[in-house]
Amino acid sequence: MSSVKVGSDDSVRVPKLEVGGGNWVLYKARLVWAADAKGVAGHLDGTSKEPAAPSGSAGTGSSAATSATTSASTTRPRSASTGGTTAAAVGGTPDPAAQAKYETSLAEWRKGEANVKQLIASTIPDSLFIKIRDLPTAHQIWTAIAKEFERKSRMVSVDLRRQLQDTRCDEKDDVRKHLTTLTDMRERLAAMGQPLSDED
Repeated sequence: MSSVKVGSDDSVRVPKLEVGGGNWVLYKARLVWAADAKGVAGHLDGTSKEPAAPSGSAGTGSSAATSATTSASTTRPRSASTGGTTAAAVGGTPDPAAQAKYETSLAEWRKGEANVKQLIASTIPDSLFIKIRDLPTAHQIWTAIAKEFERKSRMVSVDLRRQLQDTRCDEKDDVRKHLTTLTDMRERLAAMGQPLSDED
């Protein structure tokens, strides 16, 4: 199984997701842990939200803030007051301190998004990347991947369990080869989050 280094830390490795999703459960756990180790797990679960532009930054036209805001910010009011201080100055331009704080927060959020997107993109098959590449946020990408592979993982594990139950060692078969096959199936089931119980 190949893996990808995350950042410059050699101790953080994420396995490549197999095309069929056979290693989905382990991949999912390791990717979440890697994102957490890098401080960007909130981008996966959606708790890290894009910062809201300060009031007055939308519609300013010539300010640098306009280029930093997303199209969603154009629906925000042009001015508002918060905590007794005016967030927007006369003419619809934002308070410089609030604008600077927003731009810093937005840059940090975008960097986190880019890091998580790259982490995901570098560990998934190309066929899956083509499906998710146009989704706007890391959370939406992760949700789409999870939806597809949670379903696949269940189907694959049911099929593998059936194969395991149907596997027989005839009198003339190699017993070692048979035991190796059974061990491989057991490990694959465990990797899918379906370890065999004593009853199995």
